[in-house]
Amino acid sequence: MSTQVPTVAYCIMHQEASNRPKEEFLKKVKERHGRLRAETHALEVALRKLLSDTTAKEVQTLRGMLSPFLQTPISSDDAEVRRLLREAFDRYMDQVLDGGQTGIKYATAGRISFPALKKVREKTLLANGKVCLQELGFSVSREKGHLLETIFVLQGAKNLDVLEYLLHEKLSGDVLMEDAAGPGRSVRTIHNLMFAKGDMVRKTSSENAVETSISFSRPELKYASFRQGLLEGLEKLHEKFMPDHISLWQQKLGLGAGKEFVLRIIGRGVENAIESILWLESLKERAFLKQAIIEQGSLLIKELIV
Repeated sequence: MSTQVPTVAYCIMHQEASNRPKEEFLKKVKERHGRLRAETHALEVALRKLLSDTTAKEVQTLRGMLSPFLQTPISSDDAEVRRLLREAFDRYMDQVLDGGQTGIKYATAGRISFPALKKVREKTLLANGKVCLQELGFSVSREKGHLLETIFVLQGAKNLDVLEYLLHEKLSGDVLMEDAAGPGRSVRTIHNLMFAKGDMVRKTSSENAVETSISFSRPELKYASFRQGLLEGLEKLHEKFMPDHISLWQQKLGLGAGKEFVLRIIGRGVENAIESILWLESLKERAFLKQAIIEQGSLLIKELIV
């Protein structure tokens, strides 16, 4: 019970079966995410009302049960008793419900693109990214359907049930891009947040925001040592380059296809993001970061839509 509730990301990589016009595609994605935000807000309002009504009912019931033991209190005393009971119930619910947000904290969506990079090492990382996508069953041809990644960020795994309800019952699954364009190909993964700096929500809502991500696996090294070195390296990276947003995610219980870790950097410049990633190899005392991320990592560039 004392374990910190993790931030969880449910990620869907989806490719349409046909290539609709870009403007139509972007409009459809934004509409769907707008519906999702509205349904999430409605759920939060309904939950707050339920908790408030339940507390009021239980206070009334308990006050009635205690009345034989109270010496005919005056009205002001009765109001004070009710206040104390209500506060006690509120504290109890805060502890049991961990005070966390119910539903989706935020959701983002972006279209995968393959820009022309200049440096050999950048091209190699992007080529690795294309190979990774192909191994997952996606096409990297420009003639094929749009390749979209949607990320739903939640507080705690219990909200995966809430997300499932919203997608299936409220939006009929259409956020997954399964519509008249055809079901296409989808791959789903679940990640825990390990490290984050910067406001992801604010950055993704800005125009021309781009996410540069690199996925990688742990080398032949003990997990504790790799984790410590990785987090220390990212702290130094953030201090030196100050990206708008940077976050590190790890597959939850090893669930899903692809590599175990993904590092995401959000901003307006792809070149700066890649430069900061390549800088990790300068940490000579953390040579395994060069092996895992620079030499074997898979780079993807994503034009953020919402």
